Amino acid sequence: MIPNYRLVVPVWGERFVSRFVEYVLPTQLAPGNLPSLPAGRCNYHIFTPSDDAELIRRSHAFQRLSTLMPTFLECIDDLYLGHAYAAMTECHNRALALGRSEDCVFVFLSPDSLWSDGSFRTMHALVVAGKRAIVMAGPRVIAENVLPIVGERSRAADSSICLTGRDLAALLGRHVHHSARAYLWENGGNRGAGQYCWAVGDSGLLVRATHLHPVAVRPVNRATRLATNLDGDFVGRCCPDVSRIHVVTDSDEMCMVEFSDADYLEGYYSDTQLSRDAHLLFLERNTDAHHRDYLRRRIRIHATRIGPDWEHVEAESDAVVEGILRDFAAHQARNPSPKSNGATNARPVAGWVRSATRALLAKPLISATYGPLDPVSMKPEGRHGYVVDLLQVGIHAASDKDFQSSAGPRGVSRLVLLEDGTPLGPPHQMHDVIRNKGMGRFSHWGNGLYFSSSDNSDPRRNGRAYTLIVPQSLPGCLRRGWWKVMRRLRAA
Repeated sequence: MIPNYRLVVPVWGERFVSRFVEYVLPTQLAPGNLPSLPAGRCNYHIFTPSDDAELIRRSHAFQRLSTLMPTFLECIDDLYLGHAYAAMTECHNRALALGRSEDCVFVFLSPDSLWSDGSFRTMHALVVAGKRAIVMAGPRVIAENVLPIVGERSRAADSSICLTGRDLAALLGRHVHHSARAYLWENGGNRGAGQYCWAVGDSGLLVRATHLHPVAVRPVNRATRLATNLDGDFVGRCCPDVSRIHVVTDSDEMCMVEFSDADYLEGYYSDTQLSRDAHLLFLERNTDAHHRDYLRRRIRIHATRIGPDWEHVEAESDAVVEGILRDFAAHQARNPSPKSNGATNARPVAGWVRSATRALLAKPLISATYGPLDPVSMKPEGRHGYVVDLLQVGIHAASDKDFQSSAGPRGVSRLVLLEDGTPLGPPHQMHDVIRNKGMGRFSHWGNGLYFSSSDNSDPRRNGRAYTLIVPQSLPGCLRRGWWKVMRRLRAA
């Protein structure tokens, strides 16, 4: 039986929305994509704020989409959008809830990806053949260079843009983004973990990656939700059987490229190659068996036919990946993960009691002041950004990573950062904006304080004092006390 499809895309902000309706959605409207999916089986959900919905609704691409399938503009005015990945996770969970009562394939589309014509037709054929998940790489290109070229292919008659996989591969070869270059394996190493890439001439890219974008997922357990980003453990929980996950290994089959502005993630990647230990640490902290299985696949993105010049590159990639996985297995054998103490048989607490208890424990009791922060604790990250490990200074408080749909525009964290007694801000900012724009922006995310000085000077050397005011809940106070005790014991 053919399942239902729910196609999902979260998008907000004038620039992203404009690019989505002008370039992204038209590539999805190519004849071999959305029009090729089974009629009467598809629903398209766009998660967007009400202010952006009208711009989408007026676009020719949206009007064309509405003739193909039921299309819904899902309002997300209640979401805190300061951290895009957390907001996207919440949008994806809302989409999963919409399809929970049916056998459903969720198609997760991003607002900044261009698709080759025929990709969705291939996706449907794989689903019909029994695949429960389809994952693929999406290398990044420079938006300012690529989008004008793509726009020239627009067809007014059906609001579509038709690109082949080789067209996209050619654009990638000529306009690869600097963040993608960081993963190129050159002279025995690269500058990013989790991906290992090789340029094949001027028109091909071989990709080996632990984290791939899950384009389509048909969950075994319909109650499955995301705990983090789509490329985390979600696919593994939805589809434990790796044999039913299809990894797209040839751009002639399906092809997608992401686009970002030229300065996106500028300064994020080190100028030096990562150590072997850094690669192993990444695998230990960020991957499961599914991710490491993806890494074994050769993904060919090519603008011309696959020729003999690929053989040497593929052999080198095999040696690199096998060596890293072998070292990782040896590392795991020397440092086994702690075993679980076993499942508890305790009766679960009633939902309302649990919610009330959490709310009570999260309520701030006092505000504590910390600082001035030691300049040694400030680690540079990007052009203007710095990060401080808050655990090292004994700060335990809810951060914006503890995302709540009801958090509103103020986010979750209530931490205040002062520069010589003057509050910095705005808070709750995206980390790439802090890195690239700075000017006092900051974010409290997990155990990290990501921040910039008010004038983008180096906070380690500008002579200013940086202090924090942190509302403390009861659990935070207890953790703070325990941290003090442990610090004194270590000092003794």
